[in-house]
Amino acid sequence: MKQNKTVTRYKKQFNKLLRENVSVSTNPTKGKPKSIQLNPATINRKWKQCYSKKDKARREYPKYLFISNDEYLVSLANGKPVLLMPESGDKNSNRKKYRFYDSNGVKRAQSSYTIMAICFGSRRVGKADKLMQKYGLEAFRKSLVHAHHIKGFNPDKPARPEDLEIVTNEAHTVIHTMPEQPCNPETDI
Repeated sequence: MKQNKTVTRYKKQFNKLLRENVSVSTNPTKGKPKSIQLNPATINRKWKQCYSKKDKARREYPKYLFISNDEYLVSLANGKPVLLMPESGDKNSNRKKYRFYDSNGVKRAQSSYTIMAICFGSRRVGKADKLMQKYGLEAFRKSLVHAHHIKGFNPDKPARPEDLEIVTNEAHTVIHTMPEQPCNPETDI
């Protein structure tokens, strides 16, 4: 019961901040602060609480994390809203990752578009949904499933939930080895 009260308390606090259209900034002790409006009139920004009791993968996210449909992540962990900044990916990738502590207190890293795909319910193709329900976020850590950019990855533009799908590792490999269309008959064969 206490767990549901905590989820509800964070949700109410966040909804109040949305109604007040609060400006949320990064932690000022970590370089030059960046700010966003939670509910800007000019952008169709929507927010979801990352945690959800109904989904095994989402149950692993902390109850105080909220993600937008344009890849912003806000934490209410310390009672005040803080805009989290993703860290640069490894030297072979320009995909940025957020670091957070899961519901078991274990430090985790995950890309913003993957968190968004999970929380906003991007389409789960084939066995991907069953693997996520069985393993939760561990399905991503074990590379059993991946968040796939349907229209291709663009590091300069945030993904949208409708442009993502969660696929098995095998399907992701097949998708990325297919030739660009249209192609000549020899390449197609």
